[in-house]
Amino acid sequence: MNKFRLLLLTCFVGILNSQSIADLDNLPTEIRKSVLEKMGRQNDIIDSTISPKIEDSDLDVDKFVEEKIELDEYGSEIVERFGYDLFKDISDQTPLEVKAAPANYILGPGDELRFNFSGSIKKTIDSTIDREGEVFISELGSINFSGLSFSEAKEELSKISEATLIGTSISMSLVNLRAIEIFVTGNAKNPGSYVMNPLSTISNVLFNSGGPTDAGSLRNIELKRNNELVGIYDFYELFIKGNTNQNLKIQSGDALLINPVRKSIKIFGEVNRPAIYELKEDENFINLLNFASGLNLYADENRIVVTRISGVGKTLREELTISEAKNLILSDGDSVFIHKKNFIALDPNNDQLNLVSIKGEVKNPGSYPLQSGERLSDLILKAGGFNDQAYIEAGIFLRQKVAEKEKEALSATADQLEDGIVSSITNGSLQNIGDASLAIDLLGKIIKRLKEAEPVGRIVATFDLDQLENNEDLNLILLDQDQIIIPKKSSTVSVTGQVLAPATFVYSENLSVYDYIDLAGGFTTAAAEDQLLVILPNGQALRPSSFFKFKQDRILPGSTIIVNRDTTSLSRLSFWRSVLPIFSSLITSLAAIDAIGD
Repeated sequence: MNKFRLLLLTCFVGILNSQSIADLDNLPTEIRKSVLEKMGRQNDIIDSTISPKIEDSDLDVDKFVEEKIELDEYGSEIVERFGYDLFKDISDQTPLEVKAAPANYILGPGDELRFNFSGSIKKTIDSTIDREGEVFISELGSINFSGLSFSEAKEELSKISEATLIGTSISMSLVNLRAIEIFVTGNAKNPGSYVMNPLSTISNVLFNSGGPTDAGSLRNIELKRNNELVGIYDFYELFIKGNTNQNLKIQSGDALLINPVRKSIKIFGEVNRPAIYELKEDENFINLLNFASGLNLYADENRIVVTRISGVGKTLREELTISEAKNLILSDGDSVFIHKKNFIALDPNNDQLNLVSIKGEVKNPGSYPLQSGERLSDLILKAGGFNDQAYIEAGIFLRQKVAEKEKEALSATADQLEDGIVSSITNGSLQNIGDASLAIDLLGKIIKRLKEAEPVGRIVATFDLDQLENNEDLNLILLDQDQIIIPKKSSTVSVTGQVLAPATFVYSENLSVYDYIDLAGGFTTAAAEDQLLVILPNGQALRPSSFFKFKQDRILPGSTIIVNRDTTSLSRLSFWRSVLPIFSSLITSLAAIDAIGD
């Protein structure tokens, strides 16, 4: 709606009830506009033929630029060289300040130390190690620390101070690191000299210098010291295997030589991480497949196509099975394409592969093709069953269609609340509730939350395999896009709502619902003590059947106790009578969504 139409609405409702409209300022902007629009439609004040020119400033259009994706002859997205994008937008990594010195750090000229005196002498001094490796302290004289580790220097300082000073002890810390100069050469994006700190490693230098060029190797980077080869760094050890053994510390005057790439192989199609990878001379197809994180669910192990350009420029293609390709030695420029399986489990209505997923504490989490009539227990068994950490009482069953229905229900409730505001303003009942602005503010927040809520579509389900196999009613038939999440065993219980100190507590089998409420400080004066709600770890919501019975009930770990607000005094007012029935169902549904967590 443009500014002109909004102005007409505002003028009309202002004449109707100026104080009530002022209260609408407490609503969030979008909800306020929606309420005003409904009031306008209700009173037919806006002529449908009015359509003034809309200025550019009134338009609220999402602007975007669609990036063109380049595809190869197989219709697959063209992949990039693995690892090179990690060097983009790297900030400077040469801080010279430190919070704590490593015990094995070797001190040298330029390091700044801080000495704290305690006892008969109380003072703090900073001193820098000079070119001769000595640091001067007036009470102790010159001490040579050069070549000593930080822990060795502390021991030396302790011996000298004990022999020289009486009733005084000295502690030492490293304030600033000395600067060292190193050189980056070869196929580097930004070759040259760099000032680093002496705790820096090969990877620090490479990130600081921007890494290799497209022709530079990530796997053959030489560290040279005094023209001698100290070590060869392979970035794949860090990026893929998480191994830092080759990530050596640098010293002043060191040089890094980035050698050229010798062999690059493209692997794409049905692999988990398609890219162009660098292979060493003794590496084969299995190494390449490991770099690509293996085959994905759709991969056909019997249709692996290797493409190679011969010396005379002719394209050679060969289709292999995975067993035939295992020991294949690849050449620079080769391309490996993994075909997709011809699945049978298709939805006949749209010819799409139906998938369900199971995550968390099962032996083989992942996505699985859905066969017709497959049930919950079948999926659990496909995933290898539960592991030792599984908390099946808190299992989560999510269904997309249920989430969509929940979203529709929440949106409908938001519309009902907006209609209630409109009705209350037009019939004047809003003026009878005392602080109208407070009521409007509360309603606005509820409506906003309703519209922004993203239901997860949780179904209360049983995950015990024995129960599922013996009771077909519990063993739900799976649908496309169903998700199963099996969390780890929980050890907490949460208390929220109208208690003095909402918090999460360590679970104890000896505590009841009311014991946990006492731990949270007890009820507030606004609490409805007879309207407690407990969300069990499986998503089921329970209310007490009787006060005395519930007071003794024990609950499962992972449960959430919700203490609702007392609305008795509000229910006598005409305005609140129209919205409280909506609140009663709303609070329960939103609480159940929140209790699931992310």
